[in-house]
Amino acid sequence: MIWKEILILILSLFGFKIYCQEPKKLFIDSTYKMDDIVITRLSENQDTLKICYLNEFYPDYSKGGKIIITHHRSHEGVRGYEEINFYNEIENKIILRNQLKKVSYEPYFFDLPIYFKYRIANTNDFEQFIIIRALFPGTGNLSEDYIYRLTSDDGKSYKIEYEIQPFNSVLKKGQGVWKGPILDFNENLNFITPIWNEGDANCCPSGGDLIGNFKLFKINNKYYFKIEKYKIIEK
Repeated sequence: MIWKEILILILSLFGFKIYCQEPKKLFIDSTYKMDDIVITRLSENQDTLKICYLNEFYPDYSKGGKIIITHHRSHEGVRGYEEINFYNEIENKIILRNQLKKVSYEPYFFDLPIYFKYRIANTNDFEQFIIIRALFPGTGNLSEDYIYRLTSDDGKSYKIEYEIQPFNSVLKKGQGVWKGPILDFNENLNFITPIWNEGDANCCPSGGDLIGNFKLFKINNKYYFKIEKYKIIEK
């Protein structure tokens, strides 16, 4: 009825959450218009999701197609529902390919996506990835990376399994790296990080700096970031 639609519109304008509304659901492999993927909508638990960003990437294999990534969030800050959606657009068709969701009680928030391409060390295959970094609050700059491999076969993005060689494996006993992020997704996978000695305060590492780079290997569909070269610059 028209009067119900008018009431819902008025209440929505004043910031009221309308629980009788059906959430705008998205379905994998379904086709959408640009207006559909940026609109403010309701999550499955009736949180109002507003778009934070829309990023576009053109993979080398795309031949004019592109990857679109949208980030919707229920509110700013660490606590809140978040949703990352991966779309593939080709010939003006926008198709949802993958989703990454964070529920409200998980204490982190998603950072901007990173496009990363790399020639795998042991296979010599050129592969392309999208990285979504989850950032945790605090002085440790701790993070967790969700890495998705882009494929030319079907335009989808697949979350990969990976391991990172720990810095402790090349340090002396009693030394460690206490803060992140560990990976910097550049062409050479370079890193530079302070070294903490046992007994150091969190603010004041005394062990010098660890500088080097990783190489990325792929074994049985699992990825391994292994330290290739490194040096320690002592203070």
